[in-house]
Amino acid sequence: MGNILRQIHYTFRHSNCNWSYDGFAFKPLQRAIIPIAISTALVDMPRLVLAIEQGLDQQLPISTAKEVMVHLHAYVGFPRNVNALNTLLTVVKRRRDQGIQDCEGDSEPTETINPDSLRIGTAN
Repeated sequence: MGNILRQIHYTFRHSNCNWSYDGFAFKPLQRAIIPIAISTALVDMPRLVLAIEQGLDQQLPISTAKEVMVHLHAYVGFPRNVNALNTLLTVVKRRRDQGIQDCEGDSEPTETINPDSLRIGTAN
């Protein structure tokens, strides 16, 4: 799996493709997530630092980068996930110390559960 991820990462970094799939074109912020996720999965910290910096430069919210890493926890394991989150926090702190203001994003997770779901489920 690592070799496949490395090939995807290499292709992503070294091609001028339009990154579309079946008529769906990825937005710049969606494209910024890909190298963060791949670098996290590969435990490639130098590339992860670069991917985070590039994403933040493209106005990727810090909360979105955190969310990507949290979602990867089940797939990459706890140590890799913690290392990636610590790397994100280190990059954000360094950028703040340099006077760079990054977009925080949502501080609260969005509600995904319908408050009536228990009633609807019980009725059916």
